[in-house]
Amino acid sequence: MEPHPASPPATPSGLLRRAALGLWFCGLAVLGLLRVLARALRDADFLADAPTRLWLYGSLGLLALGLPLTFRALRRGRTRR
Repeated sequence: MEPHPASPPATPSGLLRRAALGLWFCGLAVLGLLRVLARALRDADFLADAPTRLWLYGSLGLLALGLPLTFRALRRGRTRR
């Protein structure tokens, strides 16, 4: 019978590793909001356009998902020290 393999080494738990998904969502949200801002600066009636509204609502939704995930990862990092 073969001996039980040793447990794998612990992976480093840096902020980027813990908060990767939240930061990804926040980054996509910022890019979407920049697109809406560019459209707003170009046209006066930018919210009348359905795709622009979708970009705005989608970006706000991604921000609403990303911020709690990022702050939760930050909080977990502080409590483990």
